[in-house]
Amino acid sequence: MAKTAKKTKSKPDKLKSKPDKPVVKPDKLDEAPKPYAGLECSRCGCRHFHTTHTTQKKGFIRRRKECRNCGKIINTREEIEILA
Repeated sequence: MAKTAKKTKSKPDKLKSKPDKPVVKPDKLDEAPKPYAGLECSRCGCRHFHTTHTTQKKGFIRRRKECRNCGKIINTREEIEILA
């Protein structure tokens, strides 16, 4: 006796269709807050700075800070709030 194999019809793979509505990413306000909200060096990610220069101008204080790890200079500006 000869063995016969059953032929099965192969179904084409279903193409993944795009969703009807675009995927909406949550706003930054919806995300969990960072545990530390201070300065971070954009070059190395270090959070330790040394203030090298401070200048007081009309209405604000300008500080020049240097990253202790890589030496990158960052300028900050702090508004002065006068309480009556």
